[in-house]
Amino acid sequence: MQSFAYTSILLVSIYCCLTEAATPSIRWKCDKADEKRMDEMVAKLMTFGRTDVRFPENTDELKTFCKSTMELVGKLEDYKDKCLKGQTKQVVSVAIYSIKNLFNQYCKNRNAKRTKDLVASAKCANAASQGYLKCNNDYTELLMAVTSSKDSKQKLAQLCCGYVEVFKCVSEKTRGVKHCNEEYVEIHKNFVRGIFENSVNVMCGDYNESSDKCDSFKLVRKPLKNSRSRPPSYFSVLIKLLMSL
Repeated sequence: MQSFAYTSILLVSIYCCLTEAATPSIRWKCDKADEKRMDEMVAKLMTFGRTDVRFPENTDELKTFCKSTMELVGKLEDYKDKCLKGQTKQVVSVAIYSIKNLFNQYCKNRNAKRTKDLVASAKCANAASQGYLKCNNDYTELLMAVTSSKDSKQKLAQLCCGYVEVFKCVSEKTRGVKHCNEEYVEIHKNFVRGIFENSVNVMCGDYNESSDKCDSFKLVRKPLKNSRSRPPSYFSVLIKLLMSL
């Protein structure tokens, strides 16, 4: 059961990995420096929560967005092949497939309603980037708060309920933001769900958005003494948490 949960959670972490890409010629050493580099990649690929990466507001920007995203996926595959082993490598392979599938839906048919909706909502996403960054940072800190805990059930609940908390945060941070409305915010949430939902459903069970189970779970919060100790994405923190389950 723990092995299955570990596999499922790792799937979630991969979502993050998509975000920042290393250069094609990079020579992976598979050390802490590369781990930090992957965190940055994941942060860029995520797009939401980045103030330096914009969502595409028109078809020309969409073309560039799709191209750079798939390049990042290729670099993630390179990192996986060079640095990951065993079950972790297998799970990342599945995650990469899921990510490719999601972005193919947006990028291969640019006239599809789903793609048009994403482009139409992009001004909202870009205007709310600071708020989304806060939501991402909060989730990273929630994971960091239980990384050293010896209670596997607490770690899993924190990971899952923290994920639910992200959606609440997104709703809160977009209130009153220019270009944003309820429809656009839901499109952004669905973008995230499209990457995470299957693995989260398997991994988290009743600790999900549609259940009230997380209402009775008290999230562990440990404010950081130094914000510099927080990585740019929750990829490396999530990996450490998963490895300890």
